[in-house]
Amino acid sequence: MSYVGAVGKLMGGSGFEEMCCEIFAKNAVVHKANGHAYARALRAHSFSQTVIGLLILEYCEENGFLSGSDVEALREIHN
Repeated sequence: MSYVGAVGKLMGGSGFEEMCCEIFAKNAVVHKANGHAYARALRAHSFSQTVIGLLILEYCEENGFLSGSDVEALREIHN
């Protein structure tokens, strides 16, 4: 089993596949989770990492954990 297939097996039931269905077709998600579509899997993980990072940044900004200059610097990294 490939590394991507192992990650797909571990992430089963976490909602990651449902999230990926918003970006890719259902059959593509099945192949990605099995480790057959490496490029799609890499892109899906990259998208999810970016979105989770932006959600954390938004949470920290709303709750005052970061100053304005810190928020701008981190947003430049994501863009």
